[in-house]
Amino acid sequence: NSSAADFWMGYLLFLVSLMVHEFGHASACARYGTQPSDIGFTMYLIYPAFYSNVTSAWGLKRWQRVMVDLGGNYLQYILGSLYITCFLLTGQQMFWVAFVMILYGSAFSLNPVFKFDGYWMMADALGVTNLSDQPKRLIRHAWRKLRRQPNDPLPWPTWRSNG
Repeated sequence: NSSAADFWMGYLLFLVSLMVHEFGHASACARYGTQPSDIGFTMYLIYPAFYSNVTSAWGLKRWQRVMVDLGGNYLQYILGSLYITCFLLTGQQMFWVAFVMILYGSAFSLNPVFKFDGYWMMADALGVTNLSDQPKRLIRHAWRKLRRQPNDPLPWPTWRSNG
């Protein structure tokens, strides 16, 4: 049984992990020789959110950008490991709450549907810009192919769309 205090303390620890997450993106940028810009706080829809401006990552190679995309979760998982260790050593529920929030938060962050880390990781891994526009393009391409109509080639190698 977690008390309300454990929940709110766990939530505060989770918020700390979100800031660490943004430092992960920034440090991955720096690791590959680009200069990250500001790290800050904003409101996303109705939710408070931290951000790291890593626009400079566009100058990196594709797989280096993937590492920048994953850098936030990497550092957040390291902190999560510390939290679960603290829970196992002390039994304090706030560490368990923070750890579980990190797991759920990262699962949400890594899904490729919303323009969060998973979306950018997928776009960079595939080498496809404007990934959210591609389903429409693929459907249109397949429809024209089925109807044996002239078709413009897709803007990426066929192994990315056939494989």
